[in-house]
Amino acid sequence: MRKIILTVILTSISVFSIKAQDIQAITNGFPIEIQNIPYQVSIQNKSNGNHFCGGSIINNKYVLTAAHCVDGTNASDITLNVGFSLQNNPGNNLQSYNAKRIIVHPNYNNGTNDFDIAVIEIEGTFSFNSSVQPVELISPQSLASETIGNQVRVSGWGWTVPNQNGVANQLQAVDVPIITNQQADNELDISSPNHPELTQRMLSTGAVGMDRQGACHGDSGGPLVFRQNGQNDIQIGVVSWGVPRCVGGENSPSIYARLSQLVDWINDEVWNFARIQGSNDVCYNSSKTFTIQNIPNFITVTNWQVSNNVTILSSNNNSSIVTASFSNSMGNGWVRATLSNGIILQEDFIVGKPSSSNLKIITTGNGIYVFSKTWQELIAHGGDDIEWSFNTSVLKRDAGSGSILIYPTTTSGSIRVGIRSKSECGYSDWKYQYFTIYKTTSDGGIGIMH
Repeated sequence: MRKIILTVILTSISVFSIKAQDIQAITNGFPIEIQNIPYQVSIQNKSNGNHFCGGSIINNKYVLTAAHCVDGTNASDITLNVGFSLQNNPGNNLQSYNAKRIIVHPNYNNGTNDFDIAVIEIEGTFSFNSSVQPVELISPQSLASETIGNQVRVSGWGWTVPNQNGVANQLQAVDVPIITNQQADNELDISSPNHPELTQRMLSTGAVGMDRQGACHGDSGGPLVFRQNGQNDIQIGVVSWGVPRCVGGENSPSIYARLSQLVDWINDEVWNFARIQGSNDVCYNSSKTFTIQNIPNFITVTNWQVSNNVTILSSNNNSSIVTASFSNSMGNGWVRATLSNGIILQEDFIVGKPSSSNLKIITTGNGIYVFSKTWQELIAHGGDDIEWSFNTSVLKRDAGSGSILIYPTTTSGSIRVGIRSKSECGYSDWKYQYFTIYKTTSDGGIGIMH
């Protein structure tokens, strides 16, 4: 069913216009310390420092939140605060970051609340400690976490009592059961007949009883997580919408963006800085280690792959040790890691000793004459570390590995110039070029020609 749009301006977020039924907090929950949910984020209005939405840390650069929290908002208007439990006394563990960039899901519909997620890139990186940690997102391996009937936890600083305004000072949480969207739809037909249609991008939790437990105004964008003893919390939802002012008692479910339907988009947006770090050269009879950088420890490597001129000697969840496959292995190579969240990383390198096939020598000009007491510059292309070879009819003056100044000591015939490239794996074969020496007709100087 379609909803009636109710727009209100809240004093705590005076620069933002938010739909009342879209601003969701924790009612009838319990106080909780940030160390128990260190991924919790408070998104605040930079001009007055007031909390208006929640979020979750998903890596050291990005926060996940609801699209309706930040749609149309400039990154310069908000700050992201982490590492604290009390709004009025955040303490020494507080970390505060400016937003660098806001990315709203391209399919977000502010009329239906469908695809209600966004990610925020911060300036700098989070400093992880016991109060500041990323949360693991649901993946194909953890789909059981969103099973109907599971007890899940939602948290935030929103309203603690239905129909009573006011952001909570103490961080709150509540444990609620996952219910079917059909059950949520039936309950909303009673308490909010004009509610939006529930789509497959939405997930619902029950209100439990007449006292109504769940998310409420101020909790929007915050995490819904599945918890198991001794294991990482897994975020399965983002607080999205519910009955206006959280009234309706047992017919007041909370609705979330269902991350299992949206996590691929999230991963594509937020892992662009993850990488494999290693060597530029991989040789035969020696090993090189390639290591995954900038991912949380709960993301592992499910598969390492290498090009056919490279062999994996050993590998684990964050690194792989490789070598060139054969003594004559050479050319371009790569190592690739498939992560447990579906992201694929690749690092390219050179295998074996360099090839001479792409080496060449050019002069600073075609047919430029070299007059008496004048040097001609030769430039090597196709290699970074070059060695030169000459016959005895040339004086040479080094000007860097990739270029050299030469001067013929004879006025006729030809000279031979050789180059070879060097890498960690050894030298390429020599490649030779010949240049003709002749006199100029103008003043008796000499020139160098191919």
